[in-house]
Amino acid sequence: MTQRTANPCTRVRFSARPPSYYKNYRLELRRDRVRSHHKRVGIQAIISRCLFAASTHGLQDADYSVTFSLQAKLHRFCTLKMRFPRDVPDQPIDEPVDVAFWQVDEEFGIHPVGSKPKKMLIAPHNITLPYIIPGHSYLFKSASGWREQQIWSEVIAYRLAKSLDLPVPPCFIAHDSCTGATGVLVEFFFGYPGEESPARLVHAVDAIMSIFQSGVVGQPHTVLSNAKVTRVMLGQGFGMDWWAAAYAFDALIGNTDRHTENWGFLVRRTATGETHYEIAPLFDNGTSLGFQFPEKKLKDCKSPDAITLFNQRGLHQCGWDIQNPRRLGHFELCEKLLESYPSSETMLRRVADLNISDADEILQQCTTYEVPVAFTERRAEYLRTLIRSRKDILSRLL
Repeated sequence: MTQRTANPCTRVRFSARPPSYYKNYRLELRRDRVRSHHKRVGIQAIISRCLFAASTHGLQDADYSVTFSLQAKLHRFCTLKMRFPRDVPDQPIDEPVDVAFWQVDEEFGIHPVGSKPKKMLIAPHNITLPYIIPGHSYLFKSASGWREQQIWSEVIAYRLAKSLDLPVPPCFIAHDSCTGATGVLVEFFFGYPGEESPARLVHAVDAIMSIFQSGVVGQPHTVLSNAKVTRVMLGQGFGMDWWAAAYAFDALIGNTDRHTENWGFLVRRTATGETHYEIAPLFDNGTSLGFQFPEKKLKDCKSPDAITLFNQRGLHQCGWDIQNPRRLGHFELCEKLLESYPSSETMLRRVADLNISDADEILQQCTTYEVPVAFTERRAEYLRTLIRSRKDILSRLL
């Protein structure tokens, strides 16, 4: 491959054709009209990192110096700037969003699936809340019975992720003043108003079925197979950093539901016919943070023995590899990840270094919202104990 020496800085536009297998995958350098196939790993790795950096910050194009000498700089940019693509103001304390008169979005058929009741709503165009996007779509997810605290798990998980600069869709506590329903209002992380090339969500389950053709829906779902899927879709340069952050975050909050419909890819088709792929943010985090424990049992659940038992029993959805598909414990998975991929320490350490004062403030703020499904002081105290214990376990692994 010939590289132009007169102008080492090249404006990069990326495109990829949907692969049925990695050998069909390729990226293109549009300006110099140089095509890089999978055997030319070096330049593809740089372009892939550019793509990931651009997707992380919500950019269609990005200006980068595409030279082999900048490979390390791009890697550092990608791994240390992993956050949701826009800065979102915090929801004020004691101000739940009332969605009673929001328009129902009947046409938006592609959205993250799940078990909780949900409505797709459109924010009013005249809304003045600074953290809500006028005219944008939101999921209003409610829950009842033993699942009702999942709405708070979603809100707290988002706020913890925000404090860690991890990409999680914004979540706000909301209610419907007409029906009395309490729910979490989740910002759609695609289909933003005015986007030139709107994205669509492709769940991992579909990519897995296409790549592995196992005949079993959602399988394989392991650390190594997931890494392969993301490299097929995003290029060989997409390393384990994103996954290390995801697994560490799931360990911190005790998320047991990161199945193949709870992660995926955003696909954009541009006016020029290019197809852009990026990893979707970590959505659907409600099955976490001890949501299943009723109020009357929280005192017993907070005891040291109960916390230890809870931490030991929690399982991630992933196994290690196809030969060892057994679901791993959260901390067992992180420990094995560190052993096999030492570079994952950076992301695990970021999560383990959670400022506990930030967590305490988040929990305290959640107690201020007056909604039918309340977040009580007792539950806040339980989660303070739980989050500290899980943070400490992650720290001891490093």
